[in-house]
Amino acid sequence: MPVVEERAERASRNHHLPALVFDFGGPVLLTPFELVEELGPAAAAYQLLHGRGPMAPADHPDVDWADLMAGRITERTYWDHRAAEWGELGGGGESIREMIAHLFEPARPGLLRAGALQLMHDARVAGHRIGVLTNDLHAFHTDEWIAQMHVLDEVDVLVDGSIEGYLKPHPRLYEVMAERLDGLRRHALRGRPAGQHPGCAGAGHPMRGVRPAGPRGGVRRAAGAARPGRPGRHGVGRKPEPDRPQPPLASPP
Repeated sequence: MPVVEERAERASRNHHLPALVFDFGGPVLLTPFELVEELGPAAAAYQLLHGRGPMAPADHPDVDWADLMAGRITERTYWDHRAAEWGELGGGGESIREMIAHLFEPARPGLLRAGALQLMHDARVAGHRIGVLTNDLHAFHTDEWIAQMHVLDEVDVLVDGSIEGYLKPHPRLYEVMAERLDGLRRHALRGRPAGQHPGCAGAGHPMRGVRPAGPRGGVRRAAGAARPGRPGRHGVGRKPEPDRPQPPLASPP
């Protein structure tokens, strides 16, 4: 049976099954609060983050984290504050990316939760689609780091608020994920012509991020582009705009 028809048949059998959608930082990727434990008390990052955030004891709460949980500040604002403090402690620059890079680079398998990887595997075997819905992947990490986190190659749809212009819990971000997952299902159900993007909502969107390889008519993957039969990591192939004003945390209407 041709690959496209086999996928269509499997999707037809499983279209009623829910997709498995993860946040990335925390559920799949270890948190900075955990990684600083590897550094030891002498490290500036340890002094800054040990016992902070969700690890803060009840008798010494993290006020900024409480504000984040209550929706009074965004996650980006929380980490802006921590990055500024990290710089004051002599850790390096005062940007979120510099502080995050200090903890998360180089990209490595040990940054990922084994339980999350097993859950992804089990979901894939069961025929479920897999999505990642995150606020700040491209705001916190470089394109090079993201490209080396190959777990994202196994994701059908990736929606990143730092690209889309909305942050969770704004409902539009969840709608985008649902639309692209549904678009993926509908493309599989009817068979997808070569070169079309399976992760777009609606039909007929050309796959971005691939370019002709020469007279043989094949395609070559560009950085961050889709594997054959998979959507690109950027959901619809758009690259992030690093200088674009970051959206506020919008409340559901």
